[in-house]
Amino acid sequence: WELSLVFVVAVVLSLPSRQGRFVFDDMPAIRDNPDVDSTRTTVASVFNDNFWGQPMDSPRAQHMSYRPFTTLTFRWNVAWAGFEPVAFHDVNMLLHGIATVLFVIACKIICDRAEVAGTKLPDSTAVLAGLLFAVHPVHTEAVSNIVCRAELLSCICFLLAFVCYTRACTVTVTPASLVYLVASFAITVCGLLCKEQGITSVIVCAAYDVVIAAGVDLRAIFGFETTPATTTPAEDATAKPDTKAKAKKAAAPRPSPLAAMVFRLAVLVVFVAAIVQWRVSINQKDEVKVDEKTNPANHMQDFVLRVLTKNYYVALHAGLLVWPMGLACDWSSGAIDVISSTSDPRIAYIAVMYIVLFALAFLGALSSMAASSRRVIVLGLALLIGPFIPASGLFVEVGYVVAERLLYSPSMGYCLLVALLVSLVYEKCGNVGRWSLLVGLAAVLGLFAVKTWARNGDWVSETALYESGLRVLPNNAKLHHNFAASQTENFAVREYHFREAIRIYPPYASAYVNLGVVLAQTDRTAEAVTVWQEGLRQWESHPIVSDDPAVLNLNLGIGLNSLGRQREALHHFERCLQYQPGRTTCRQWVDMLRSQFGL
Repeated sequence: WELSLVFVVAVVLSLPSRQGRFVFDDMPAIRDNPDVDSTRTTVASVFNDNFWGQPMDSPRAQHMSYRPFTTLTFRWNVAWAGFEPVAFHDVNMLLHGIATVLFVIACKIICDRAEVAGTKLPDSTAVLAGLLFAVHPVHTEAVSNIVCRAELLSCICFLLAFVCYTRACTVTVTPASLVYLVASFAITVCGLLCKEQGITSVIVCAAYDVVIAAGVDLRAIFGFETTPATTTPAEDATAKPDTKAKAKKAAAPRPSPLAAMVFRLAVLVVFVAAIVQWRVSINQKDEVKVDEKTNPANHMQDFVLRVLTKNYYVALHAGLLVWPMGLACDWSSGAIDVISSTSDPRIAYIAVMYIVLFALAFLGALSSMAASSRRVIVLGLALLIGPFIPASGLFVEVGYVVAERLLYSPSMGYCLLVALLVSLVYEKCGNVGRWSLLVGLAAVLGLFAVKTWARNGDWVSETALYESGLRVLPNNAKLHHNFAASQTENFAVREYHFREAIRIYPPYASAYVNLGVVLAQTDRTAEAVTVWQEGLRQWESHPIVSDDPAVLNLNLGIGLNSLGRQREALHHFERCLQYQPGRTTCRQWVDMLRSQFGL
């Protein structure tokens, strides 16, 4: 019944997303992606192109987003129900429910096998972790934003690979254990082809192998644990005969699990090295550098301040796990100021985050807590940190400041650690304390459930999505720009928000393009031309790979032509062709004006 409960809770709270349309990144990854439509491309193109349908050898391709298995599920969605958003949402909801169930199963395995004699964990720990995972509001983006199916699929593969690996962890290597080991590796590859985070399941597998399967205990290694965690002499004296027989049998010499562990970890290292080398080889060219608007920390010159800023971004992610009440679909574009001084008070958040992590690491490795609790803490930390390593931005450049979707898999570790804490406190409390704890827990779960339901509703339309984001991050230029673009009829609102986007981030070329269009549509062509000229100057001072320079030159040409300044217009049409030689509209204008001037 526990698995049915968490499945139902996860799916029911996601029901508002069924009303949603394609929004945000759904447009380029699904609606406009030729690889999703079987009438436009073959299955082979799915494996030749990146997540956005661009050829992998294209100079503009974002090579790090190679997720063919996720694209295949979109393709099957289209074959099944066409480009009907509700069908995509139904699949995402089902996958979220499956991921929640698998998480509970994984937690049960961890908690049951972490037991040492006399240190049994409460049976409710895994279920509580699953309930917290099911109601956590930070998951709404991964579920309601269709394109984030990559997170769901990757997490499912992550958990399946882990479960298979636990079956491979036998005292001695057997043919059956090798089958499970190979199955775990195969599923890990599937997870990698759903999203890059899938490879991080090996971190949790290795932690399980060392801490639980092999029973390696740092307290014993460093001399903190002088007696084995087993039954006491008094317990032996009062034990029943059959219990004594079992204890005698258990005390008999048996093979050490260390040799099998070393074998599995050696194979694991070889597997990871091979699969990472293959995945990196797919990146045929240098990555496209993200602009300063998308992730300003990447462009900071001071090494110390850059590291502090990136760690602050990580601390913001951690904060969303603890208190996910302020959620937004985008955190870039001026929403979060960089750390520009070592006296910035926000550095305290970074310190608190690392103090908590190191405290948990100490509790899991060297504290005097029960061995079973220490083992679960280690696995919880592995689940929390492992999946987040590639997404943290600390080791490779990433194209975001904060991304809630990336917390879908790491939140498993957080949920397990919180569930363990609640279970341990519950065991220590008296009746009054237990009731107080249960009431507080119910309040938190209820609050999270209400927030999850409401937040899923924000993803129904682009207007609702961007409006909710602006309430949380009013200084986000991208949200202002996208909200303005969603207001197709209200020119005053569109103009205001496009101007706000430019005020917050002056080099925002797309905002100049669209602001100029609004001005031209309201019979202010001369003002529009001025805006487009400024936008072109800004792009030239902050060039990034985009269509903006071609569009700005095209619009300038059309605007100048309507003002009777044909020779200036011809110059911009020709510049448009320099950026995009195949742009038909520019070519037609150039041919017409050259003919008019006898050129």
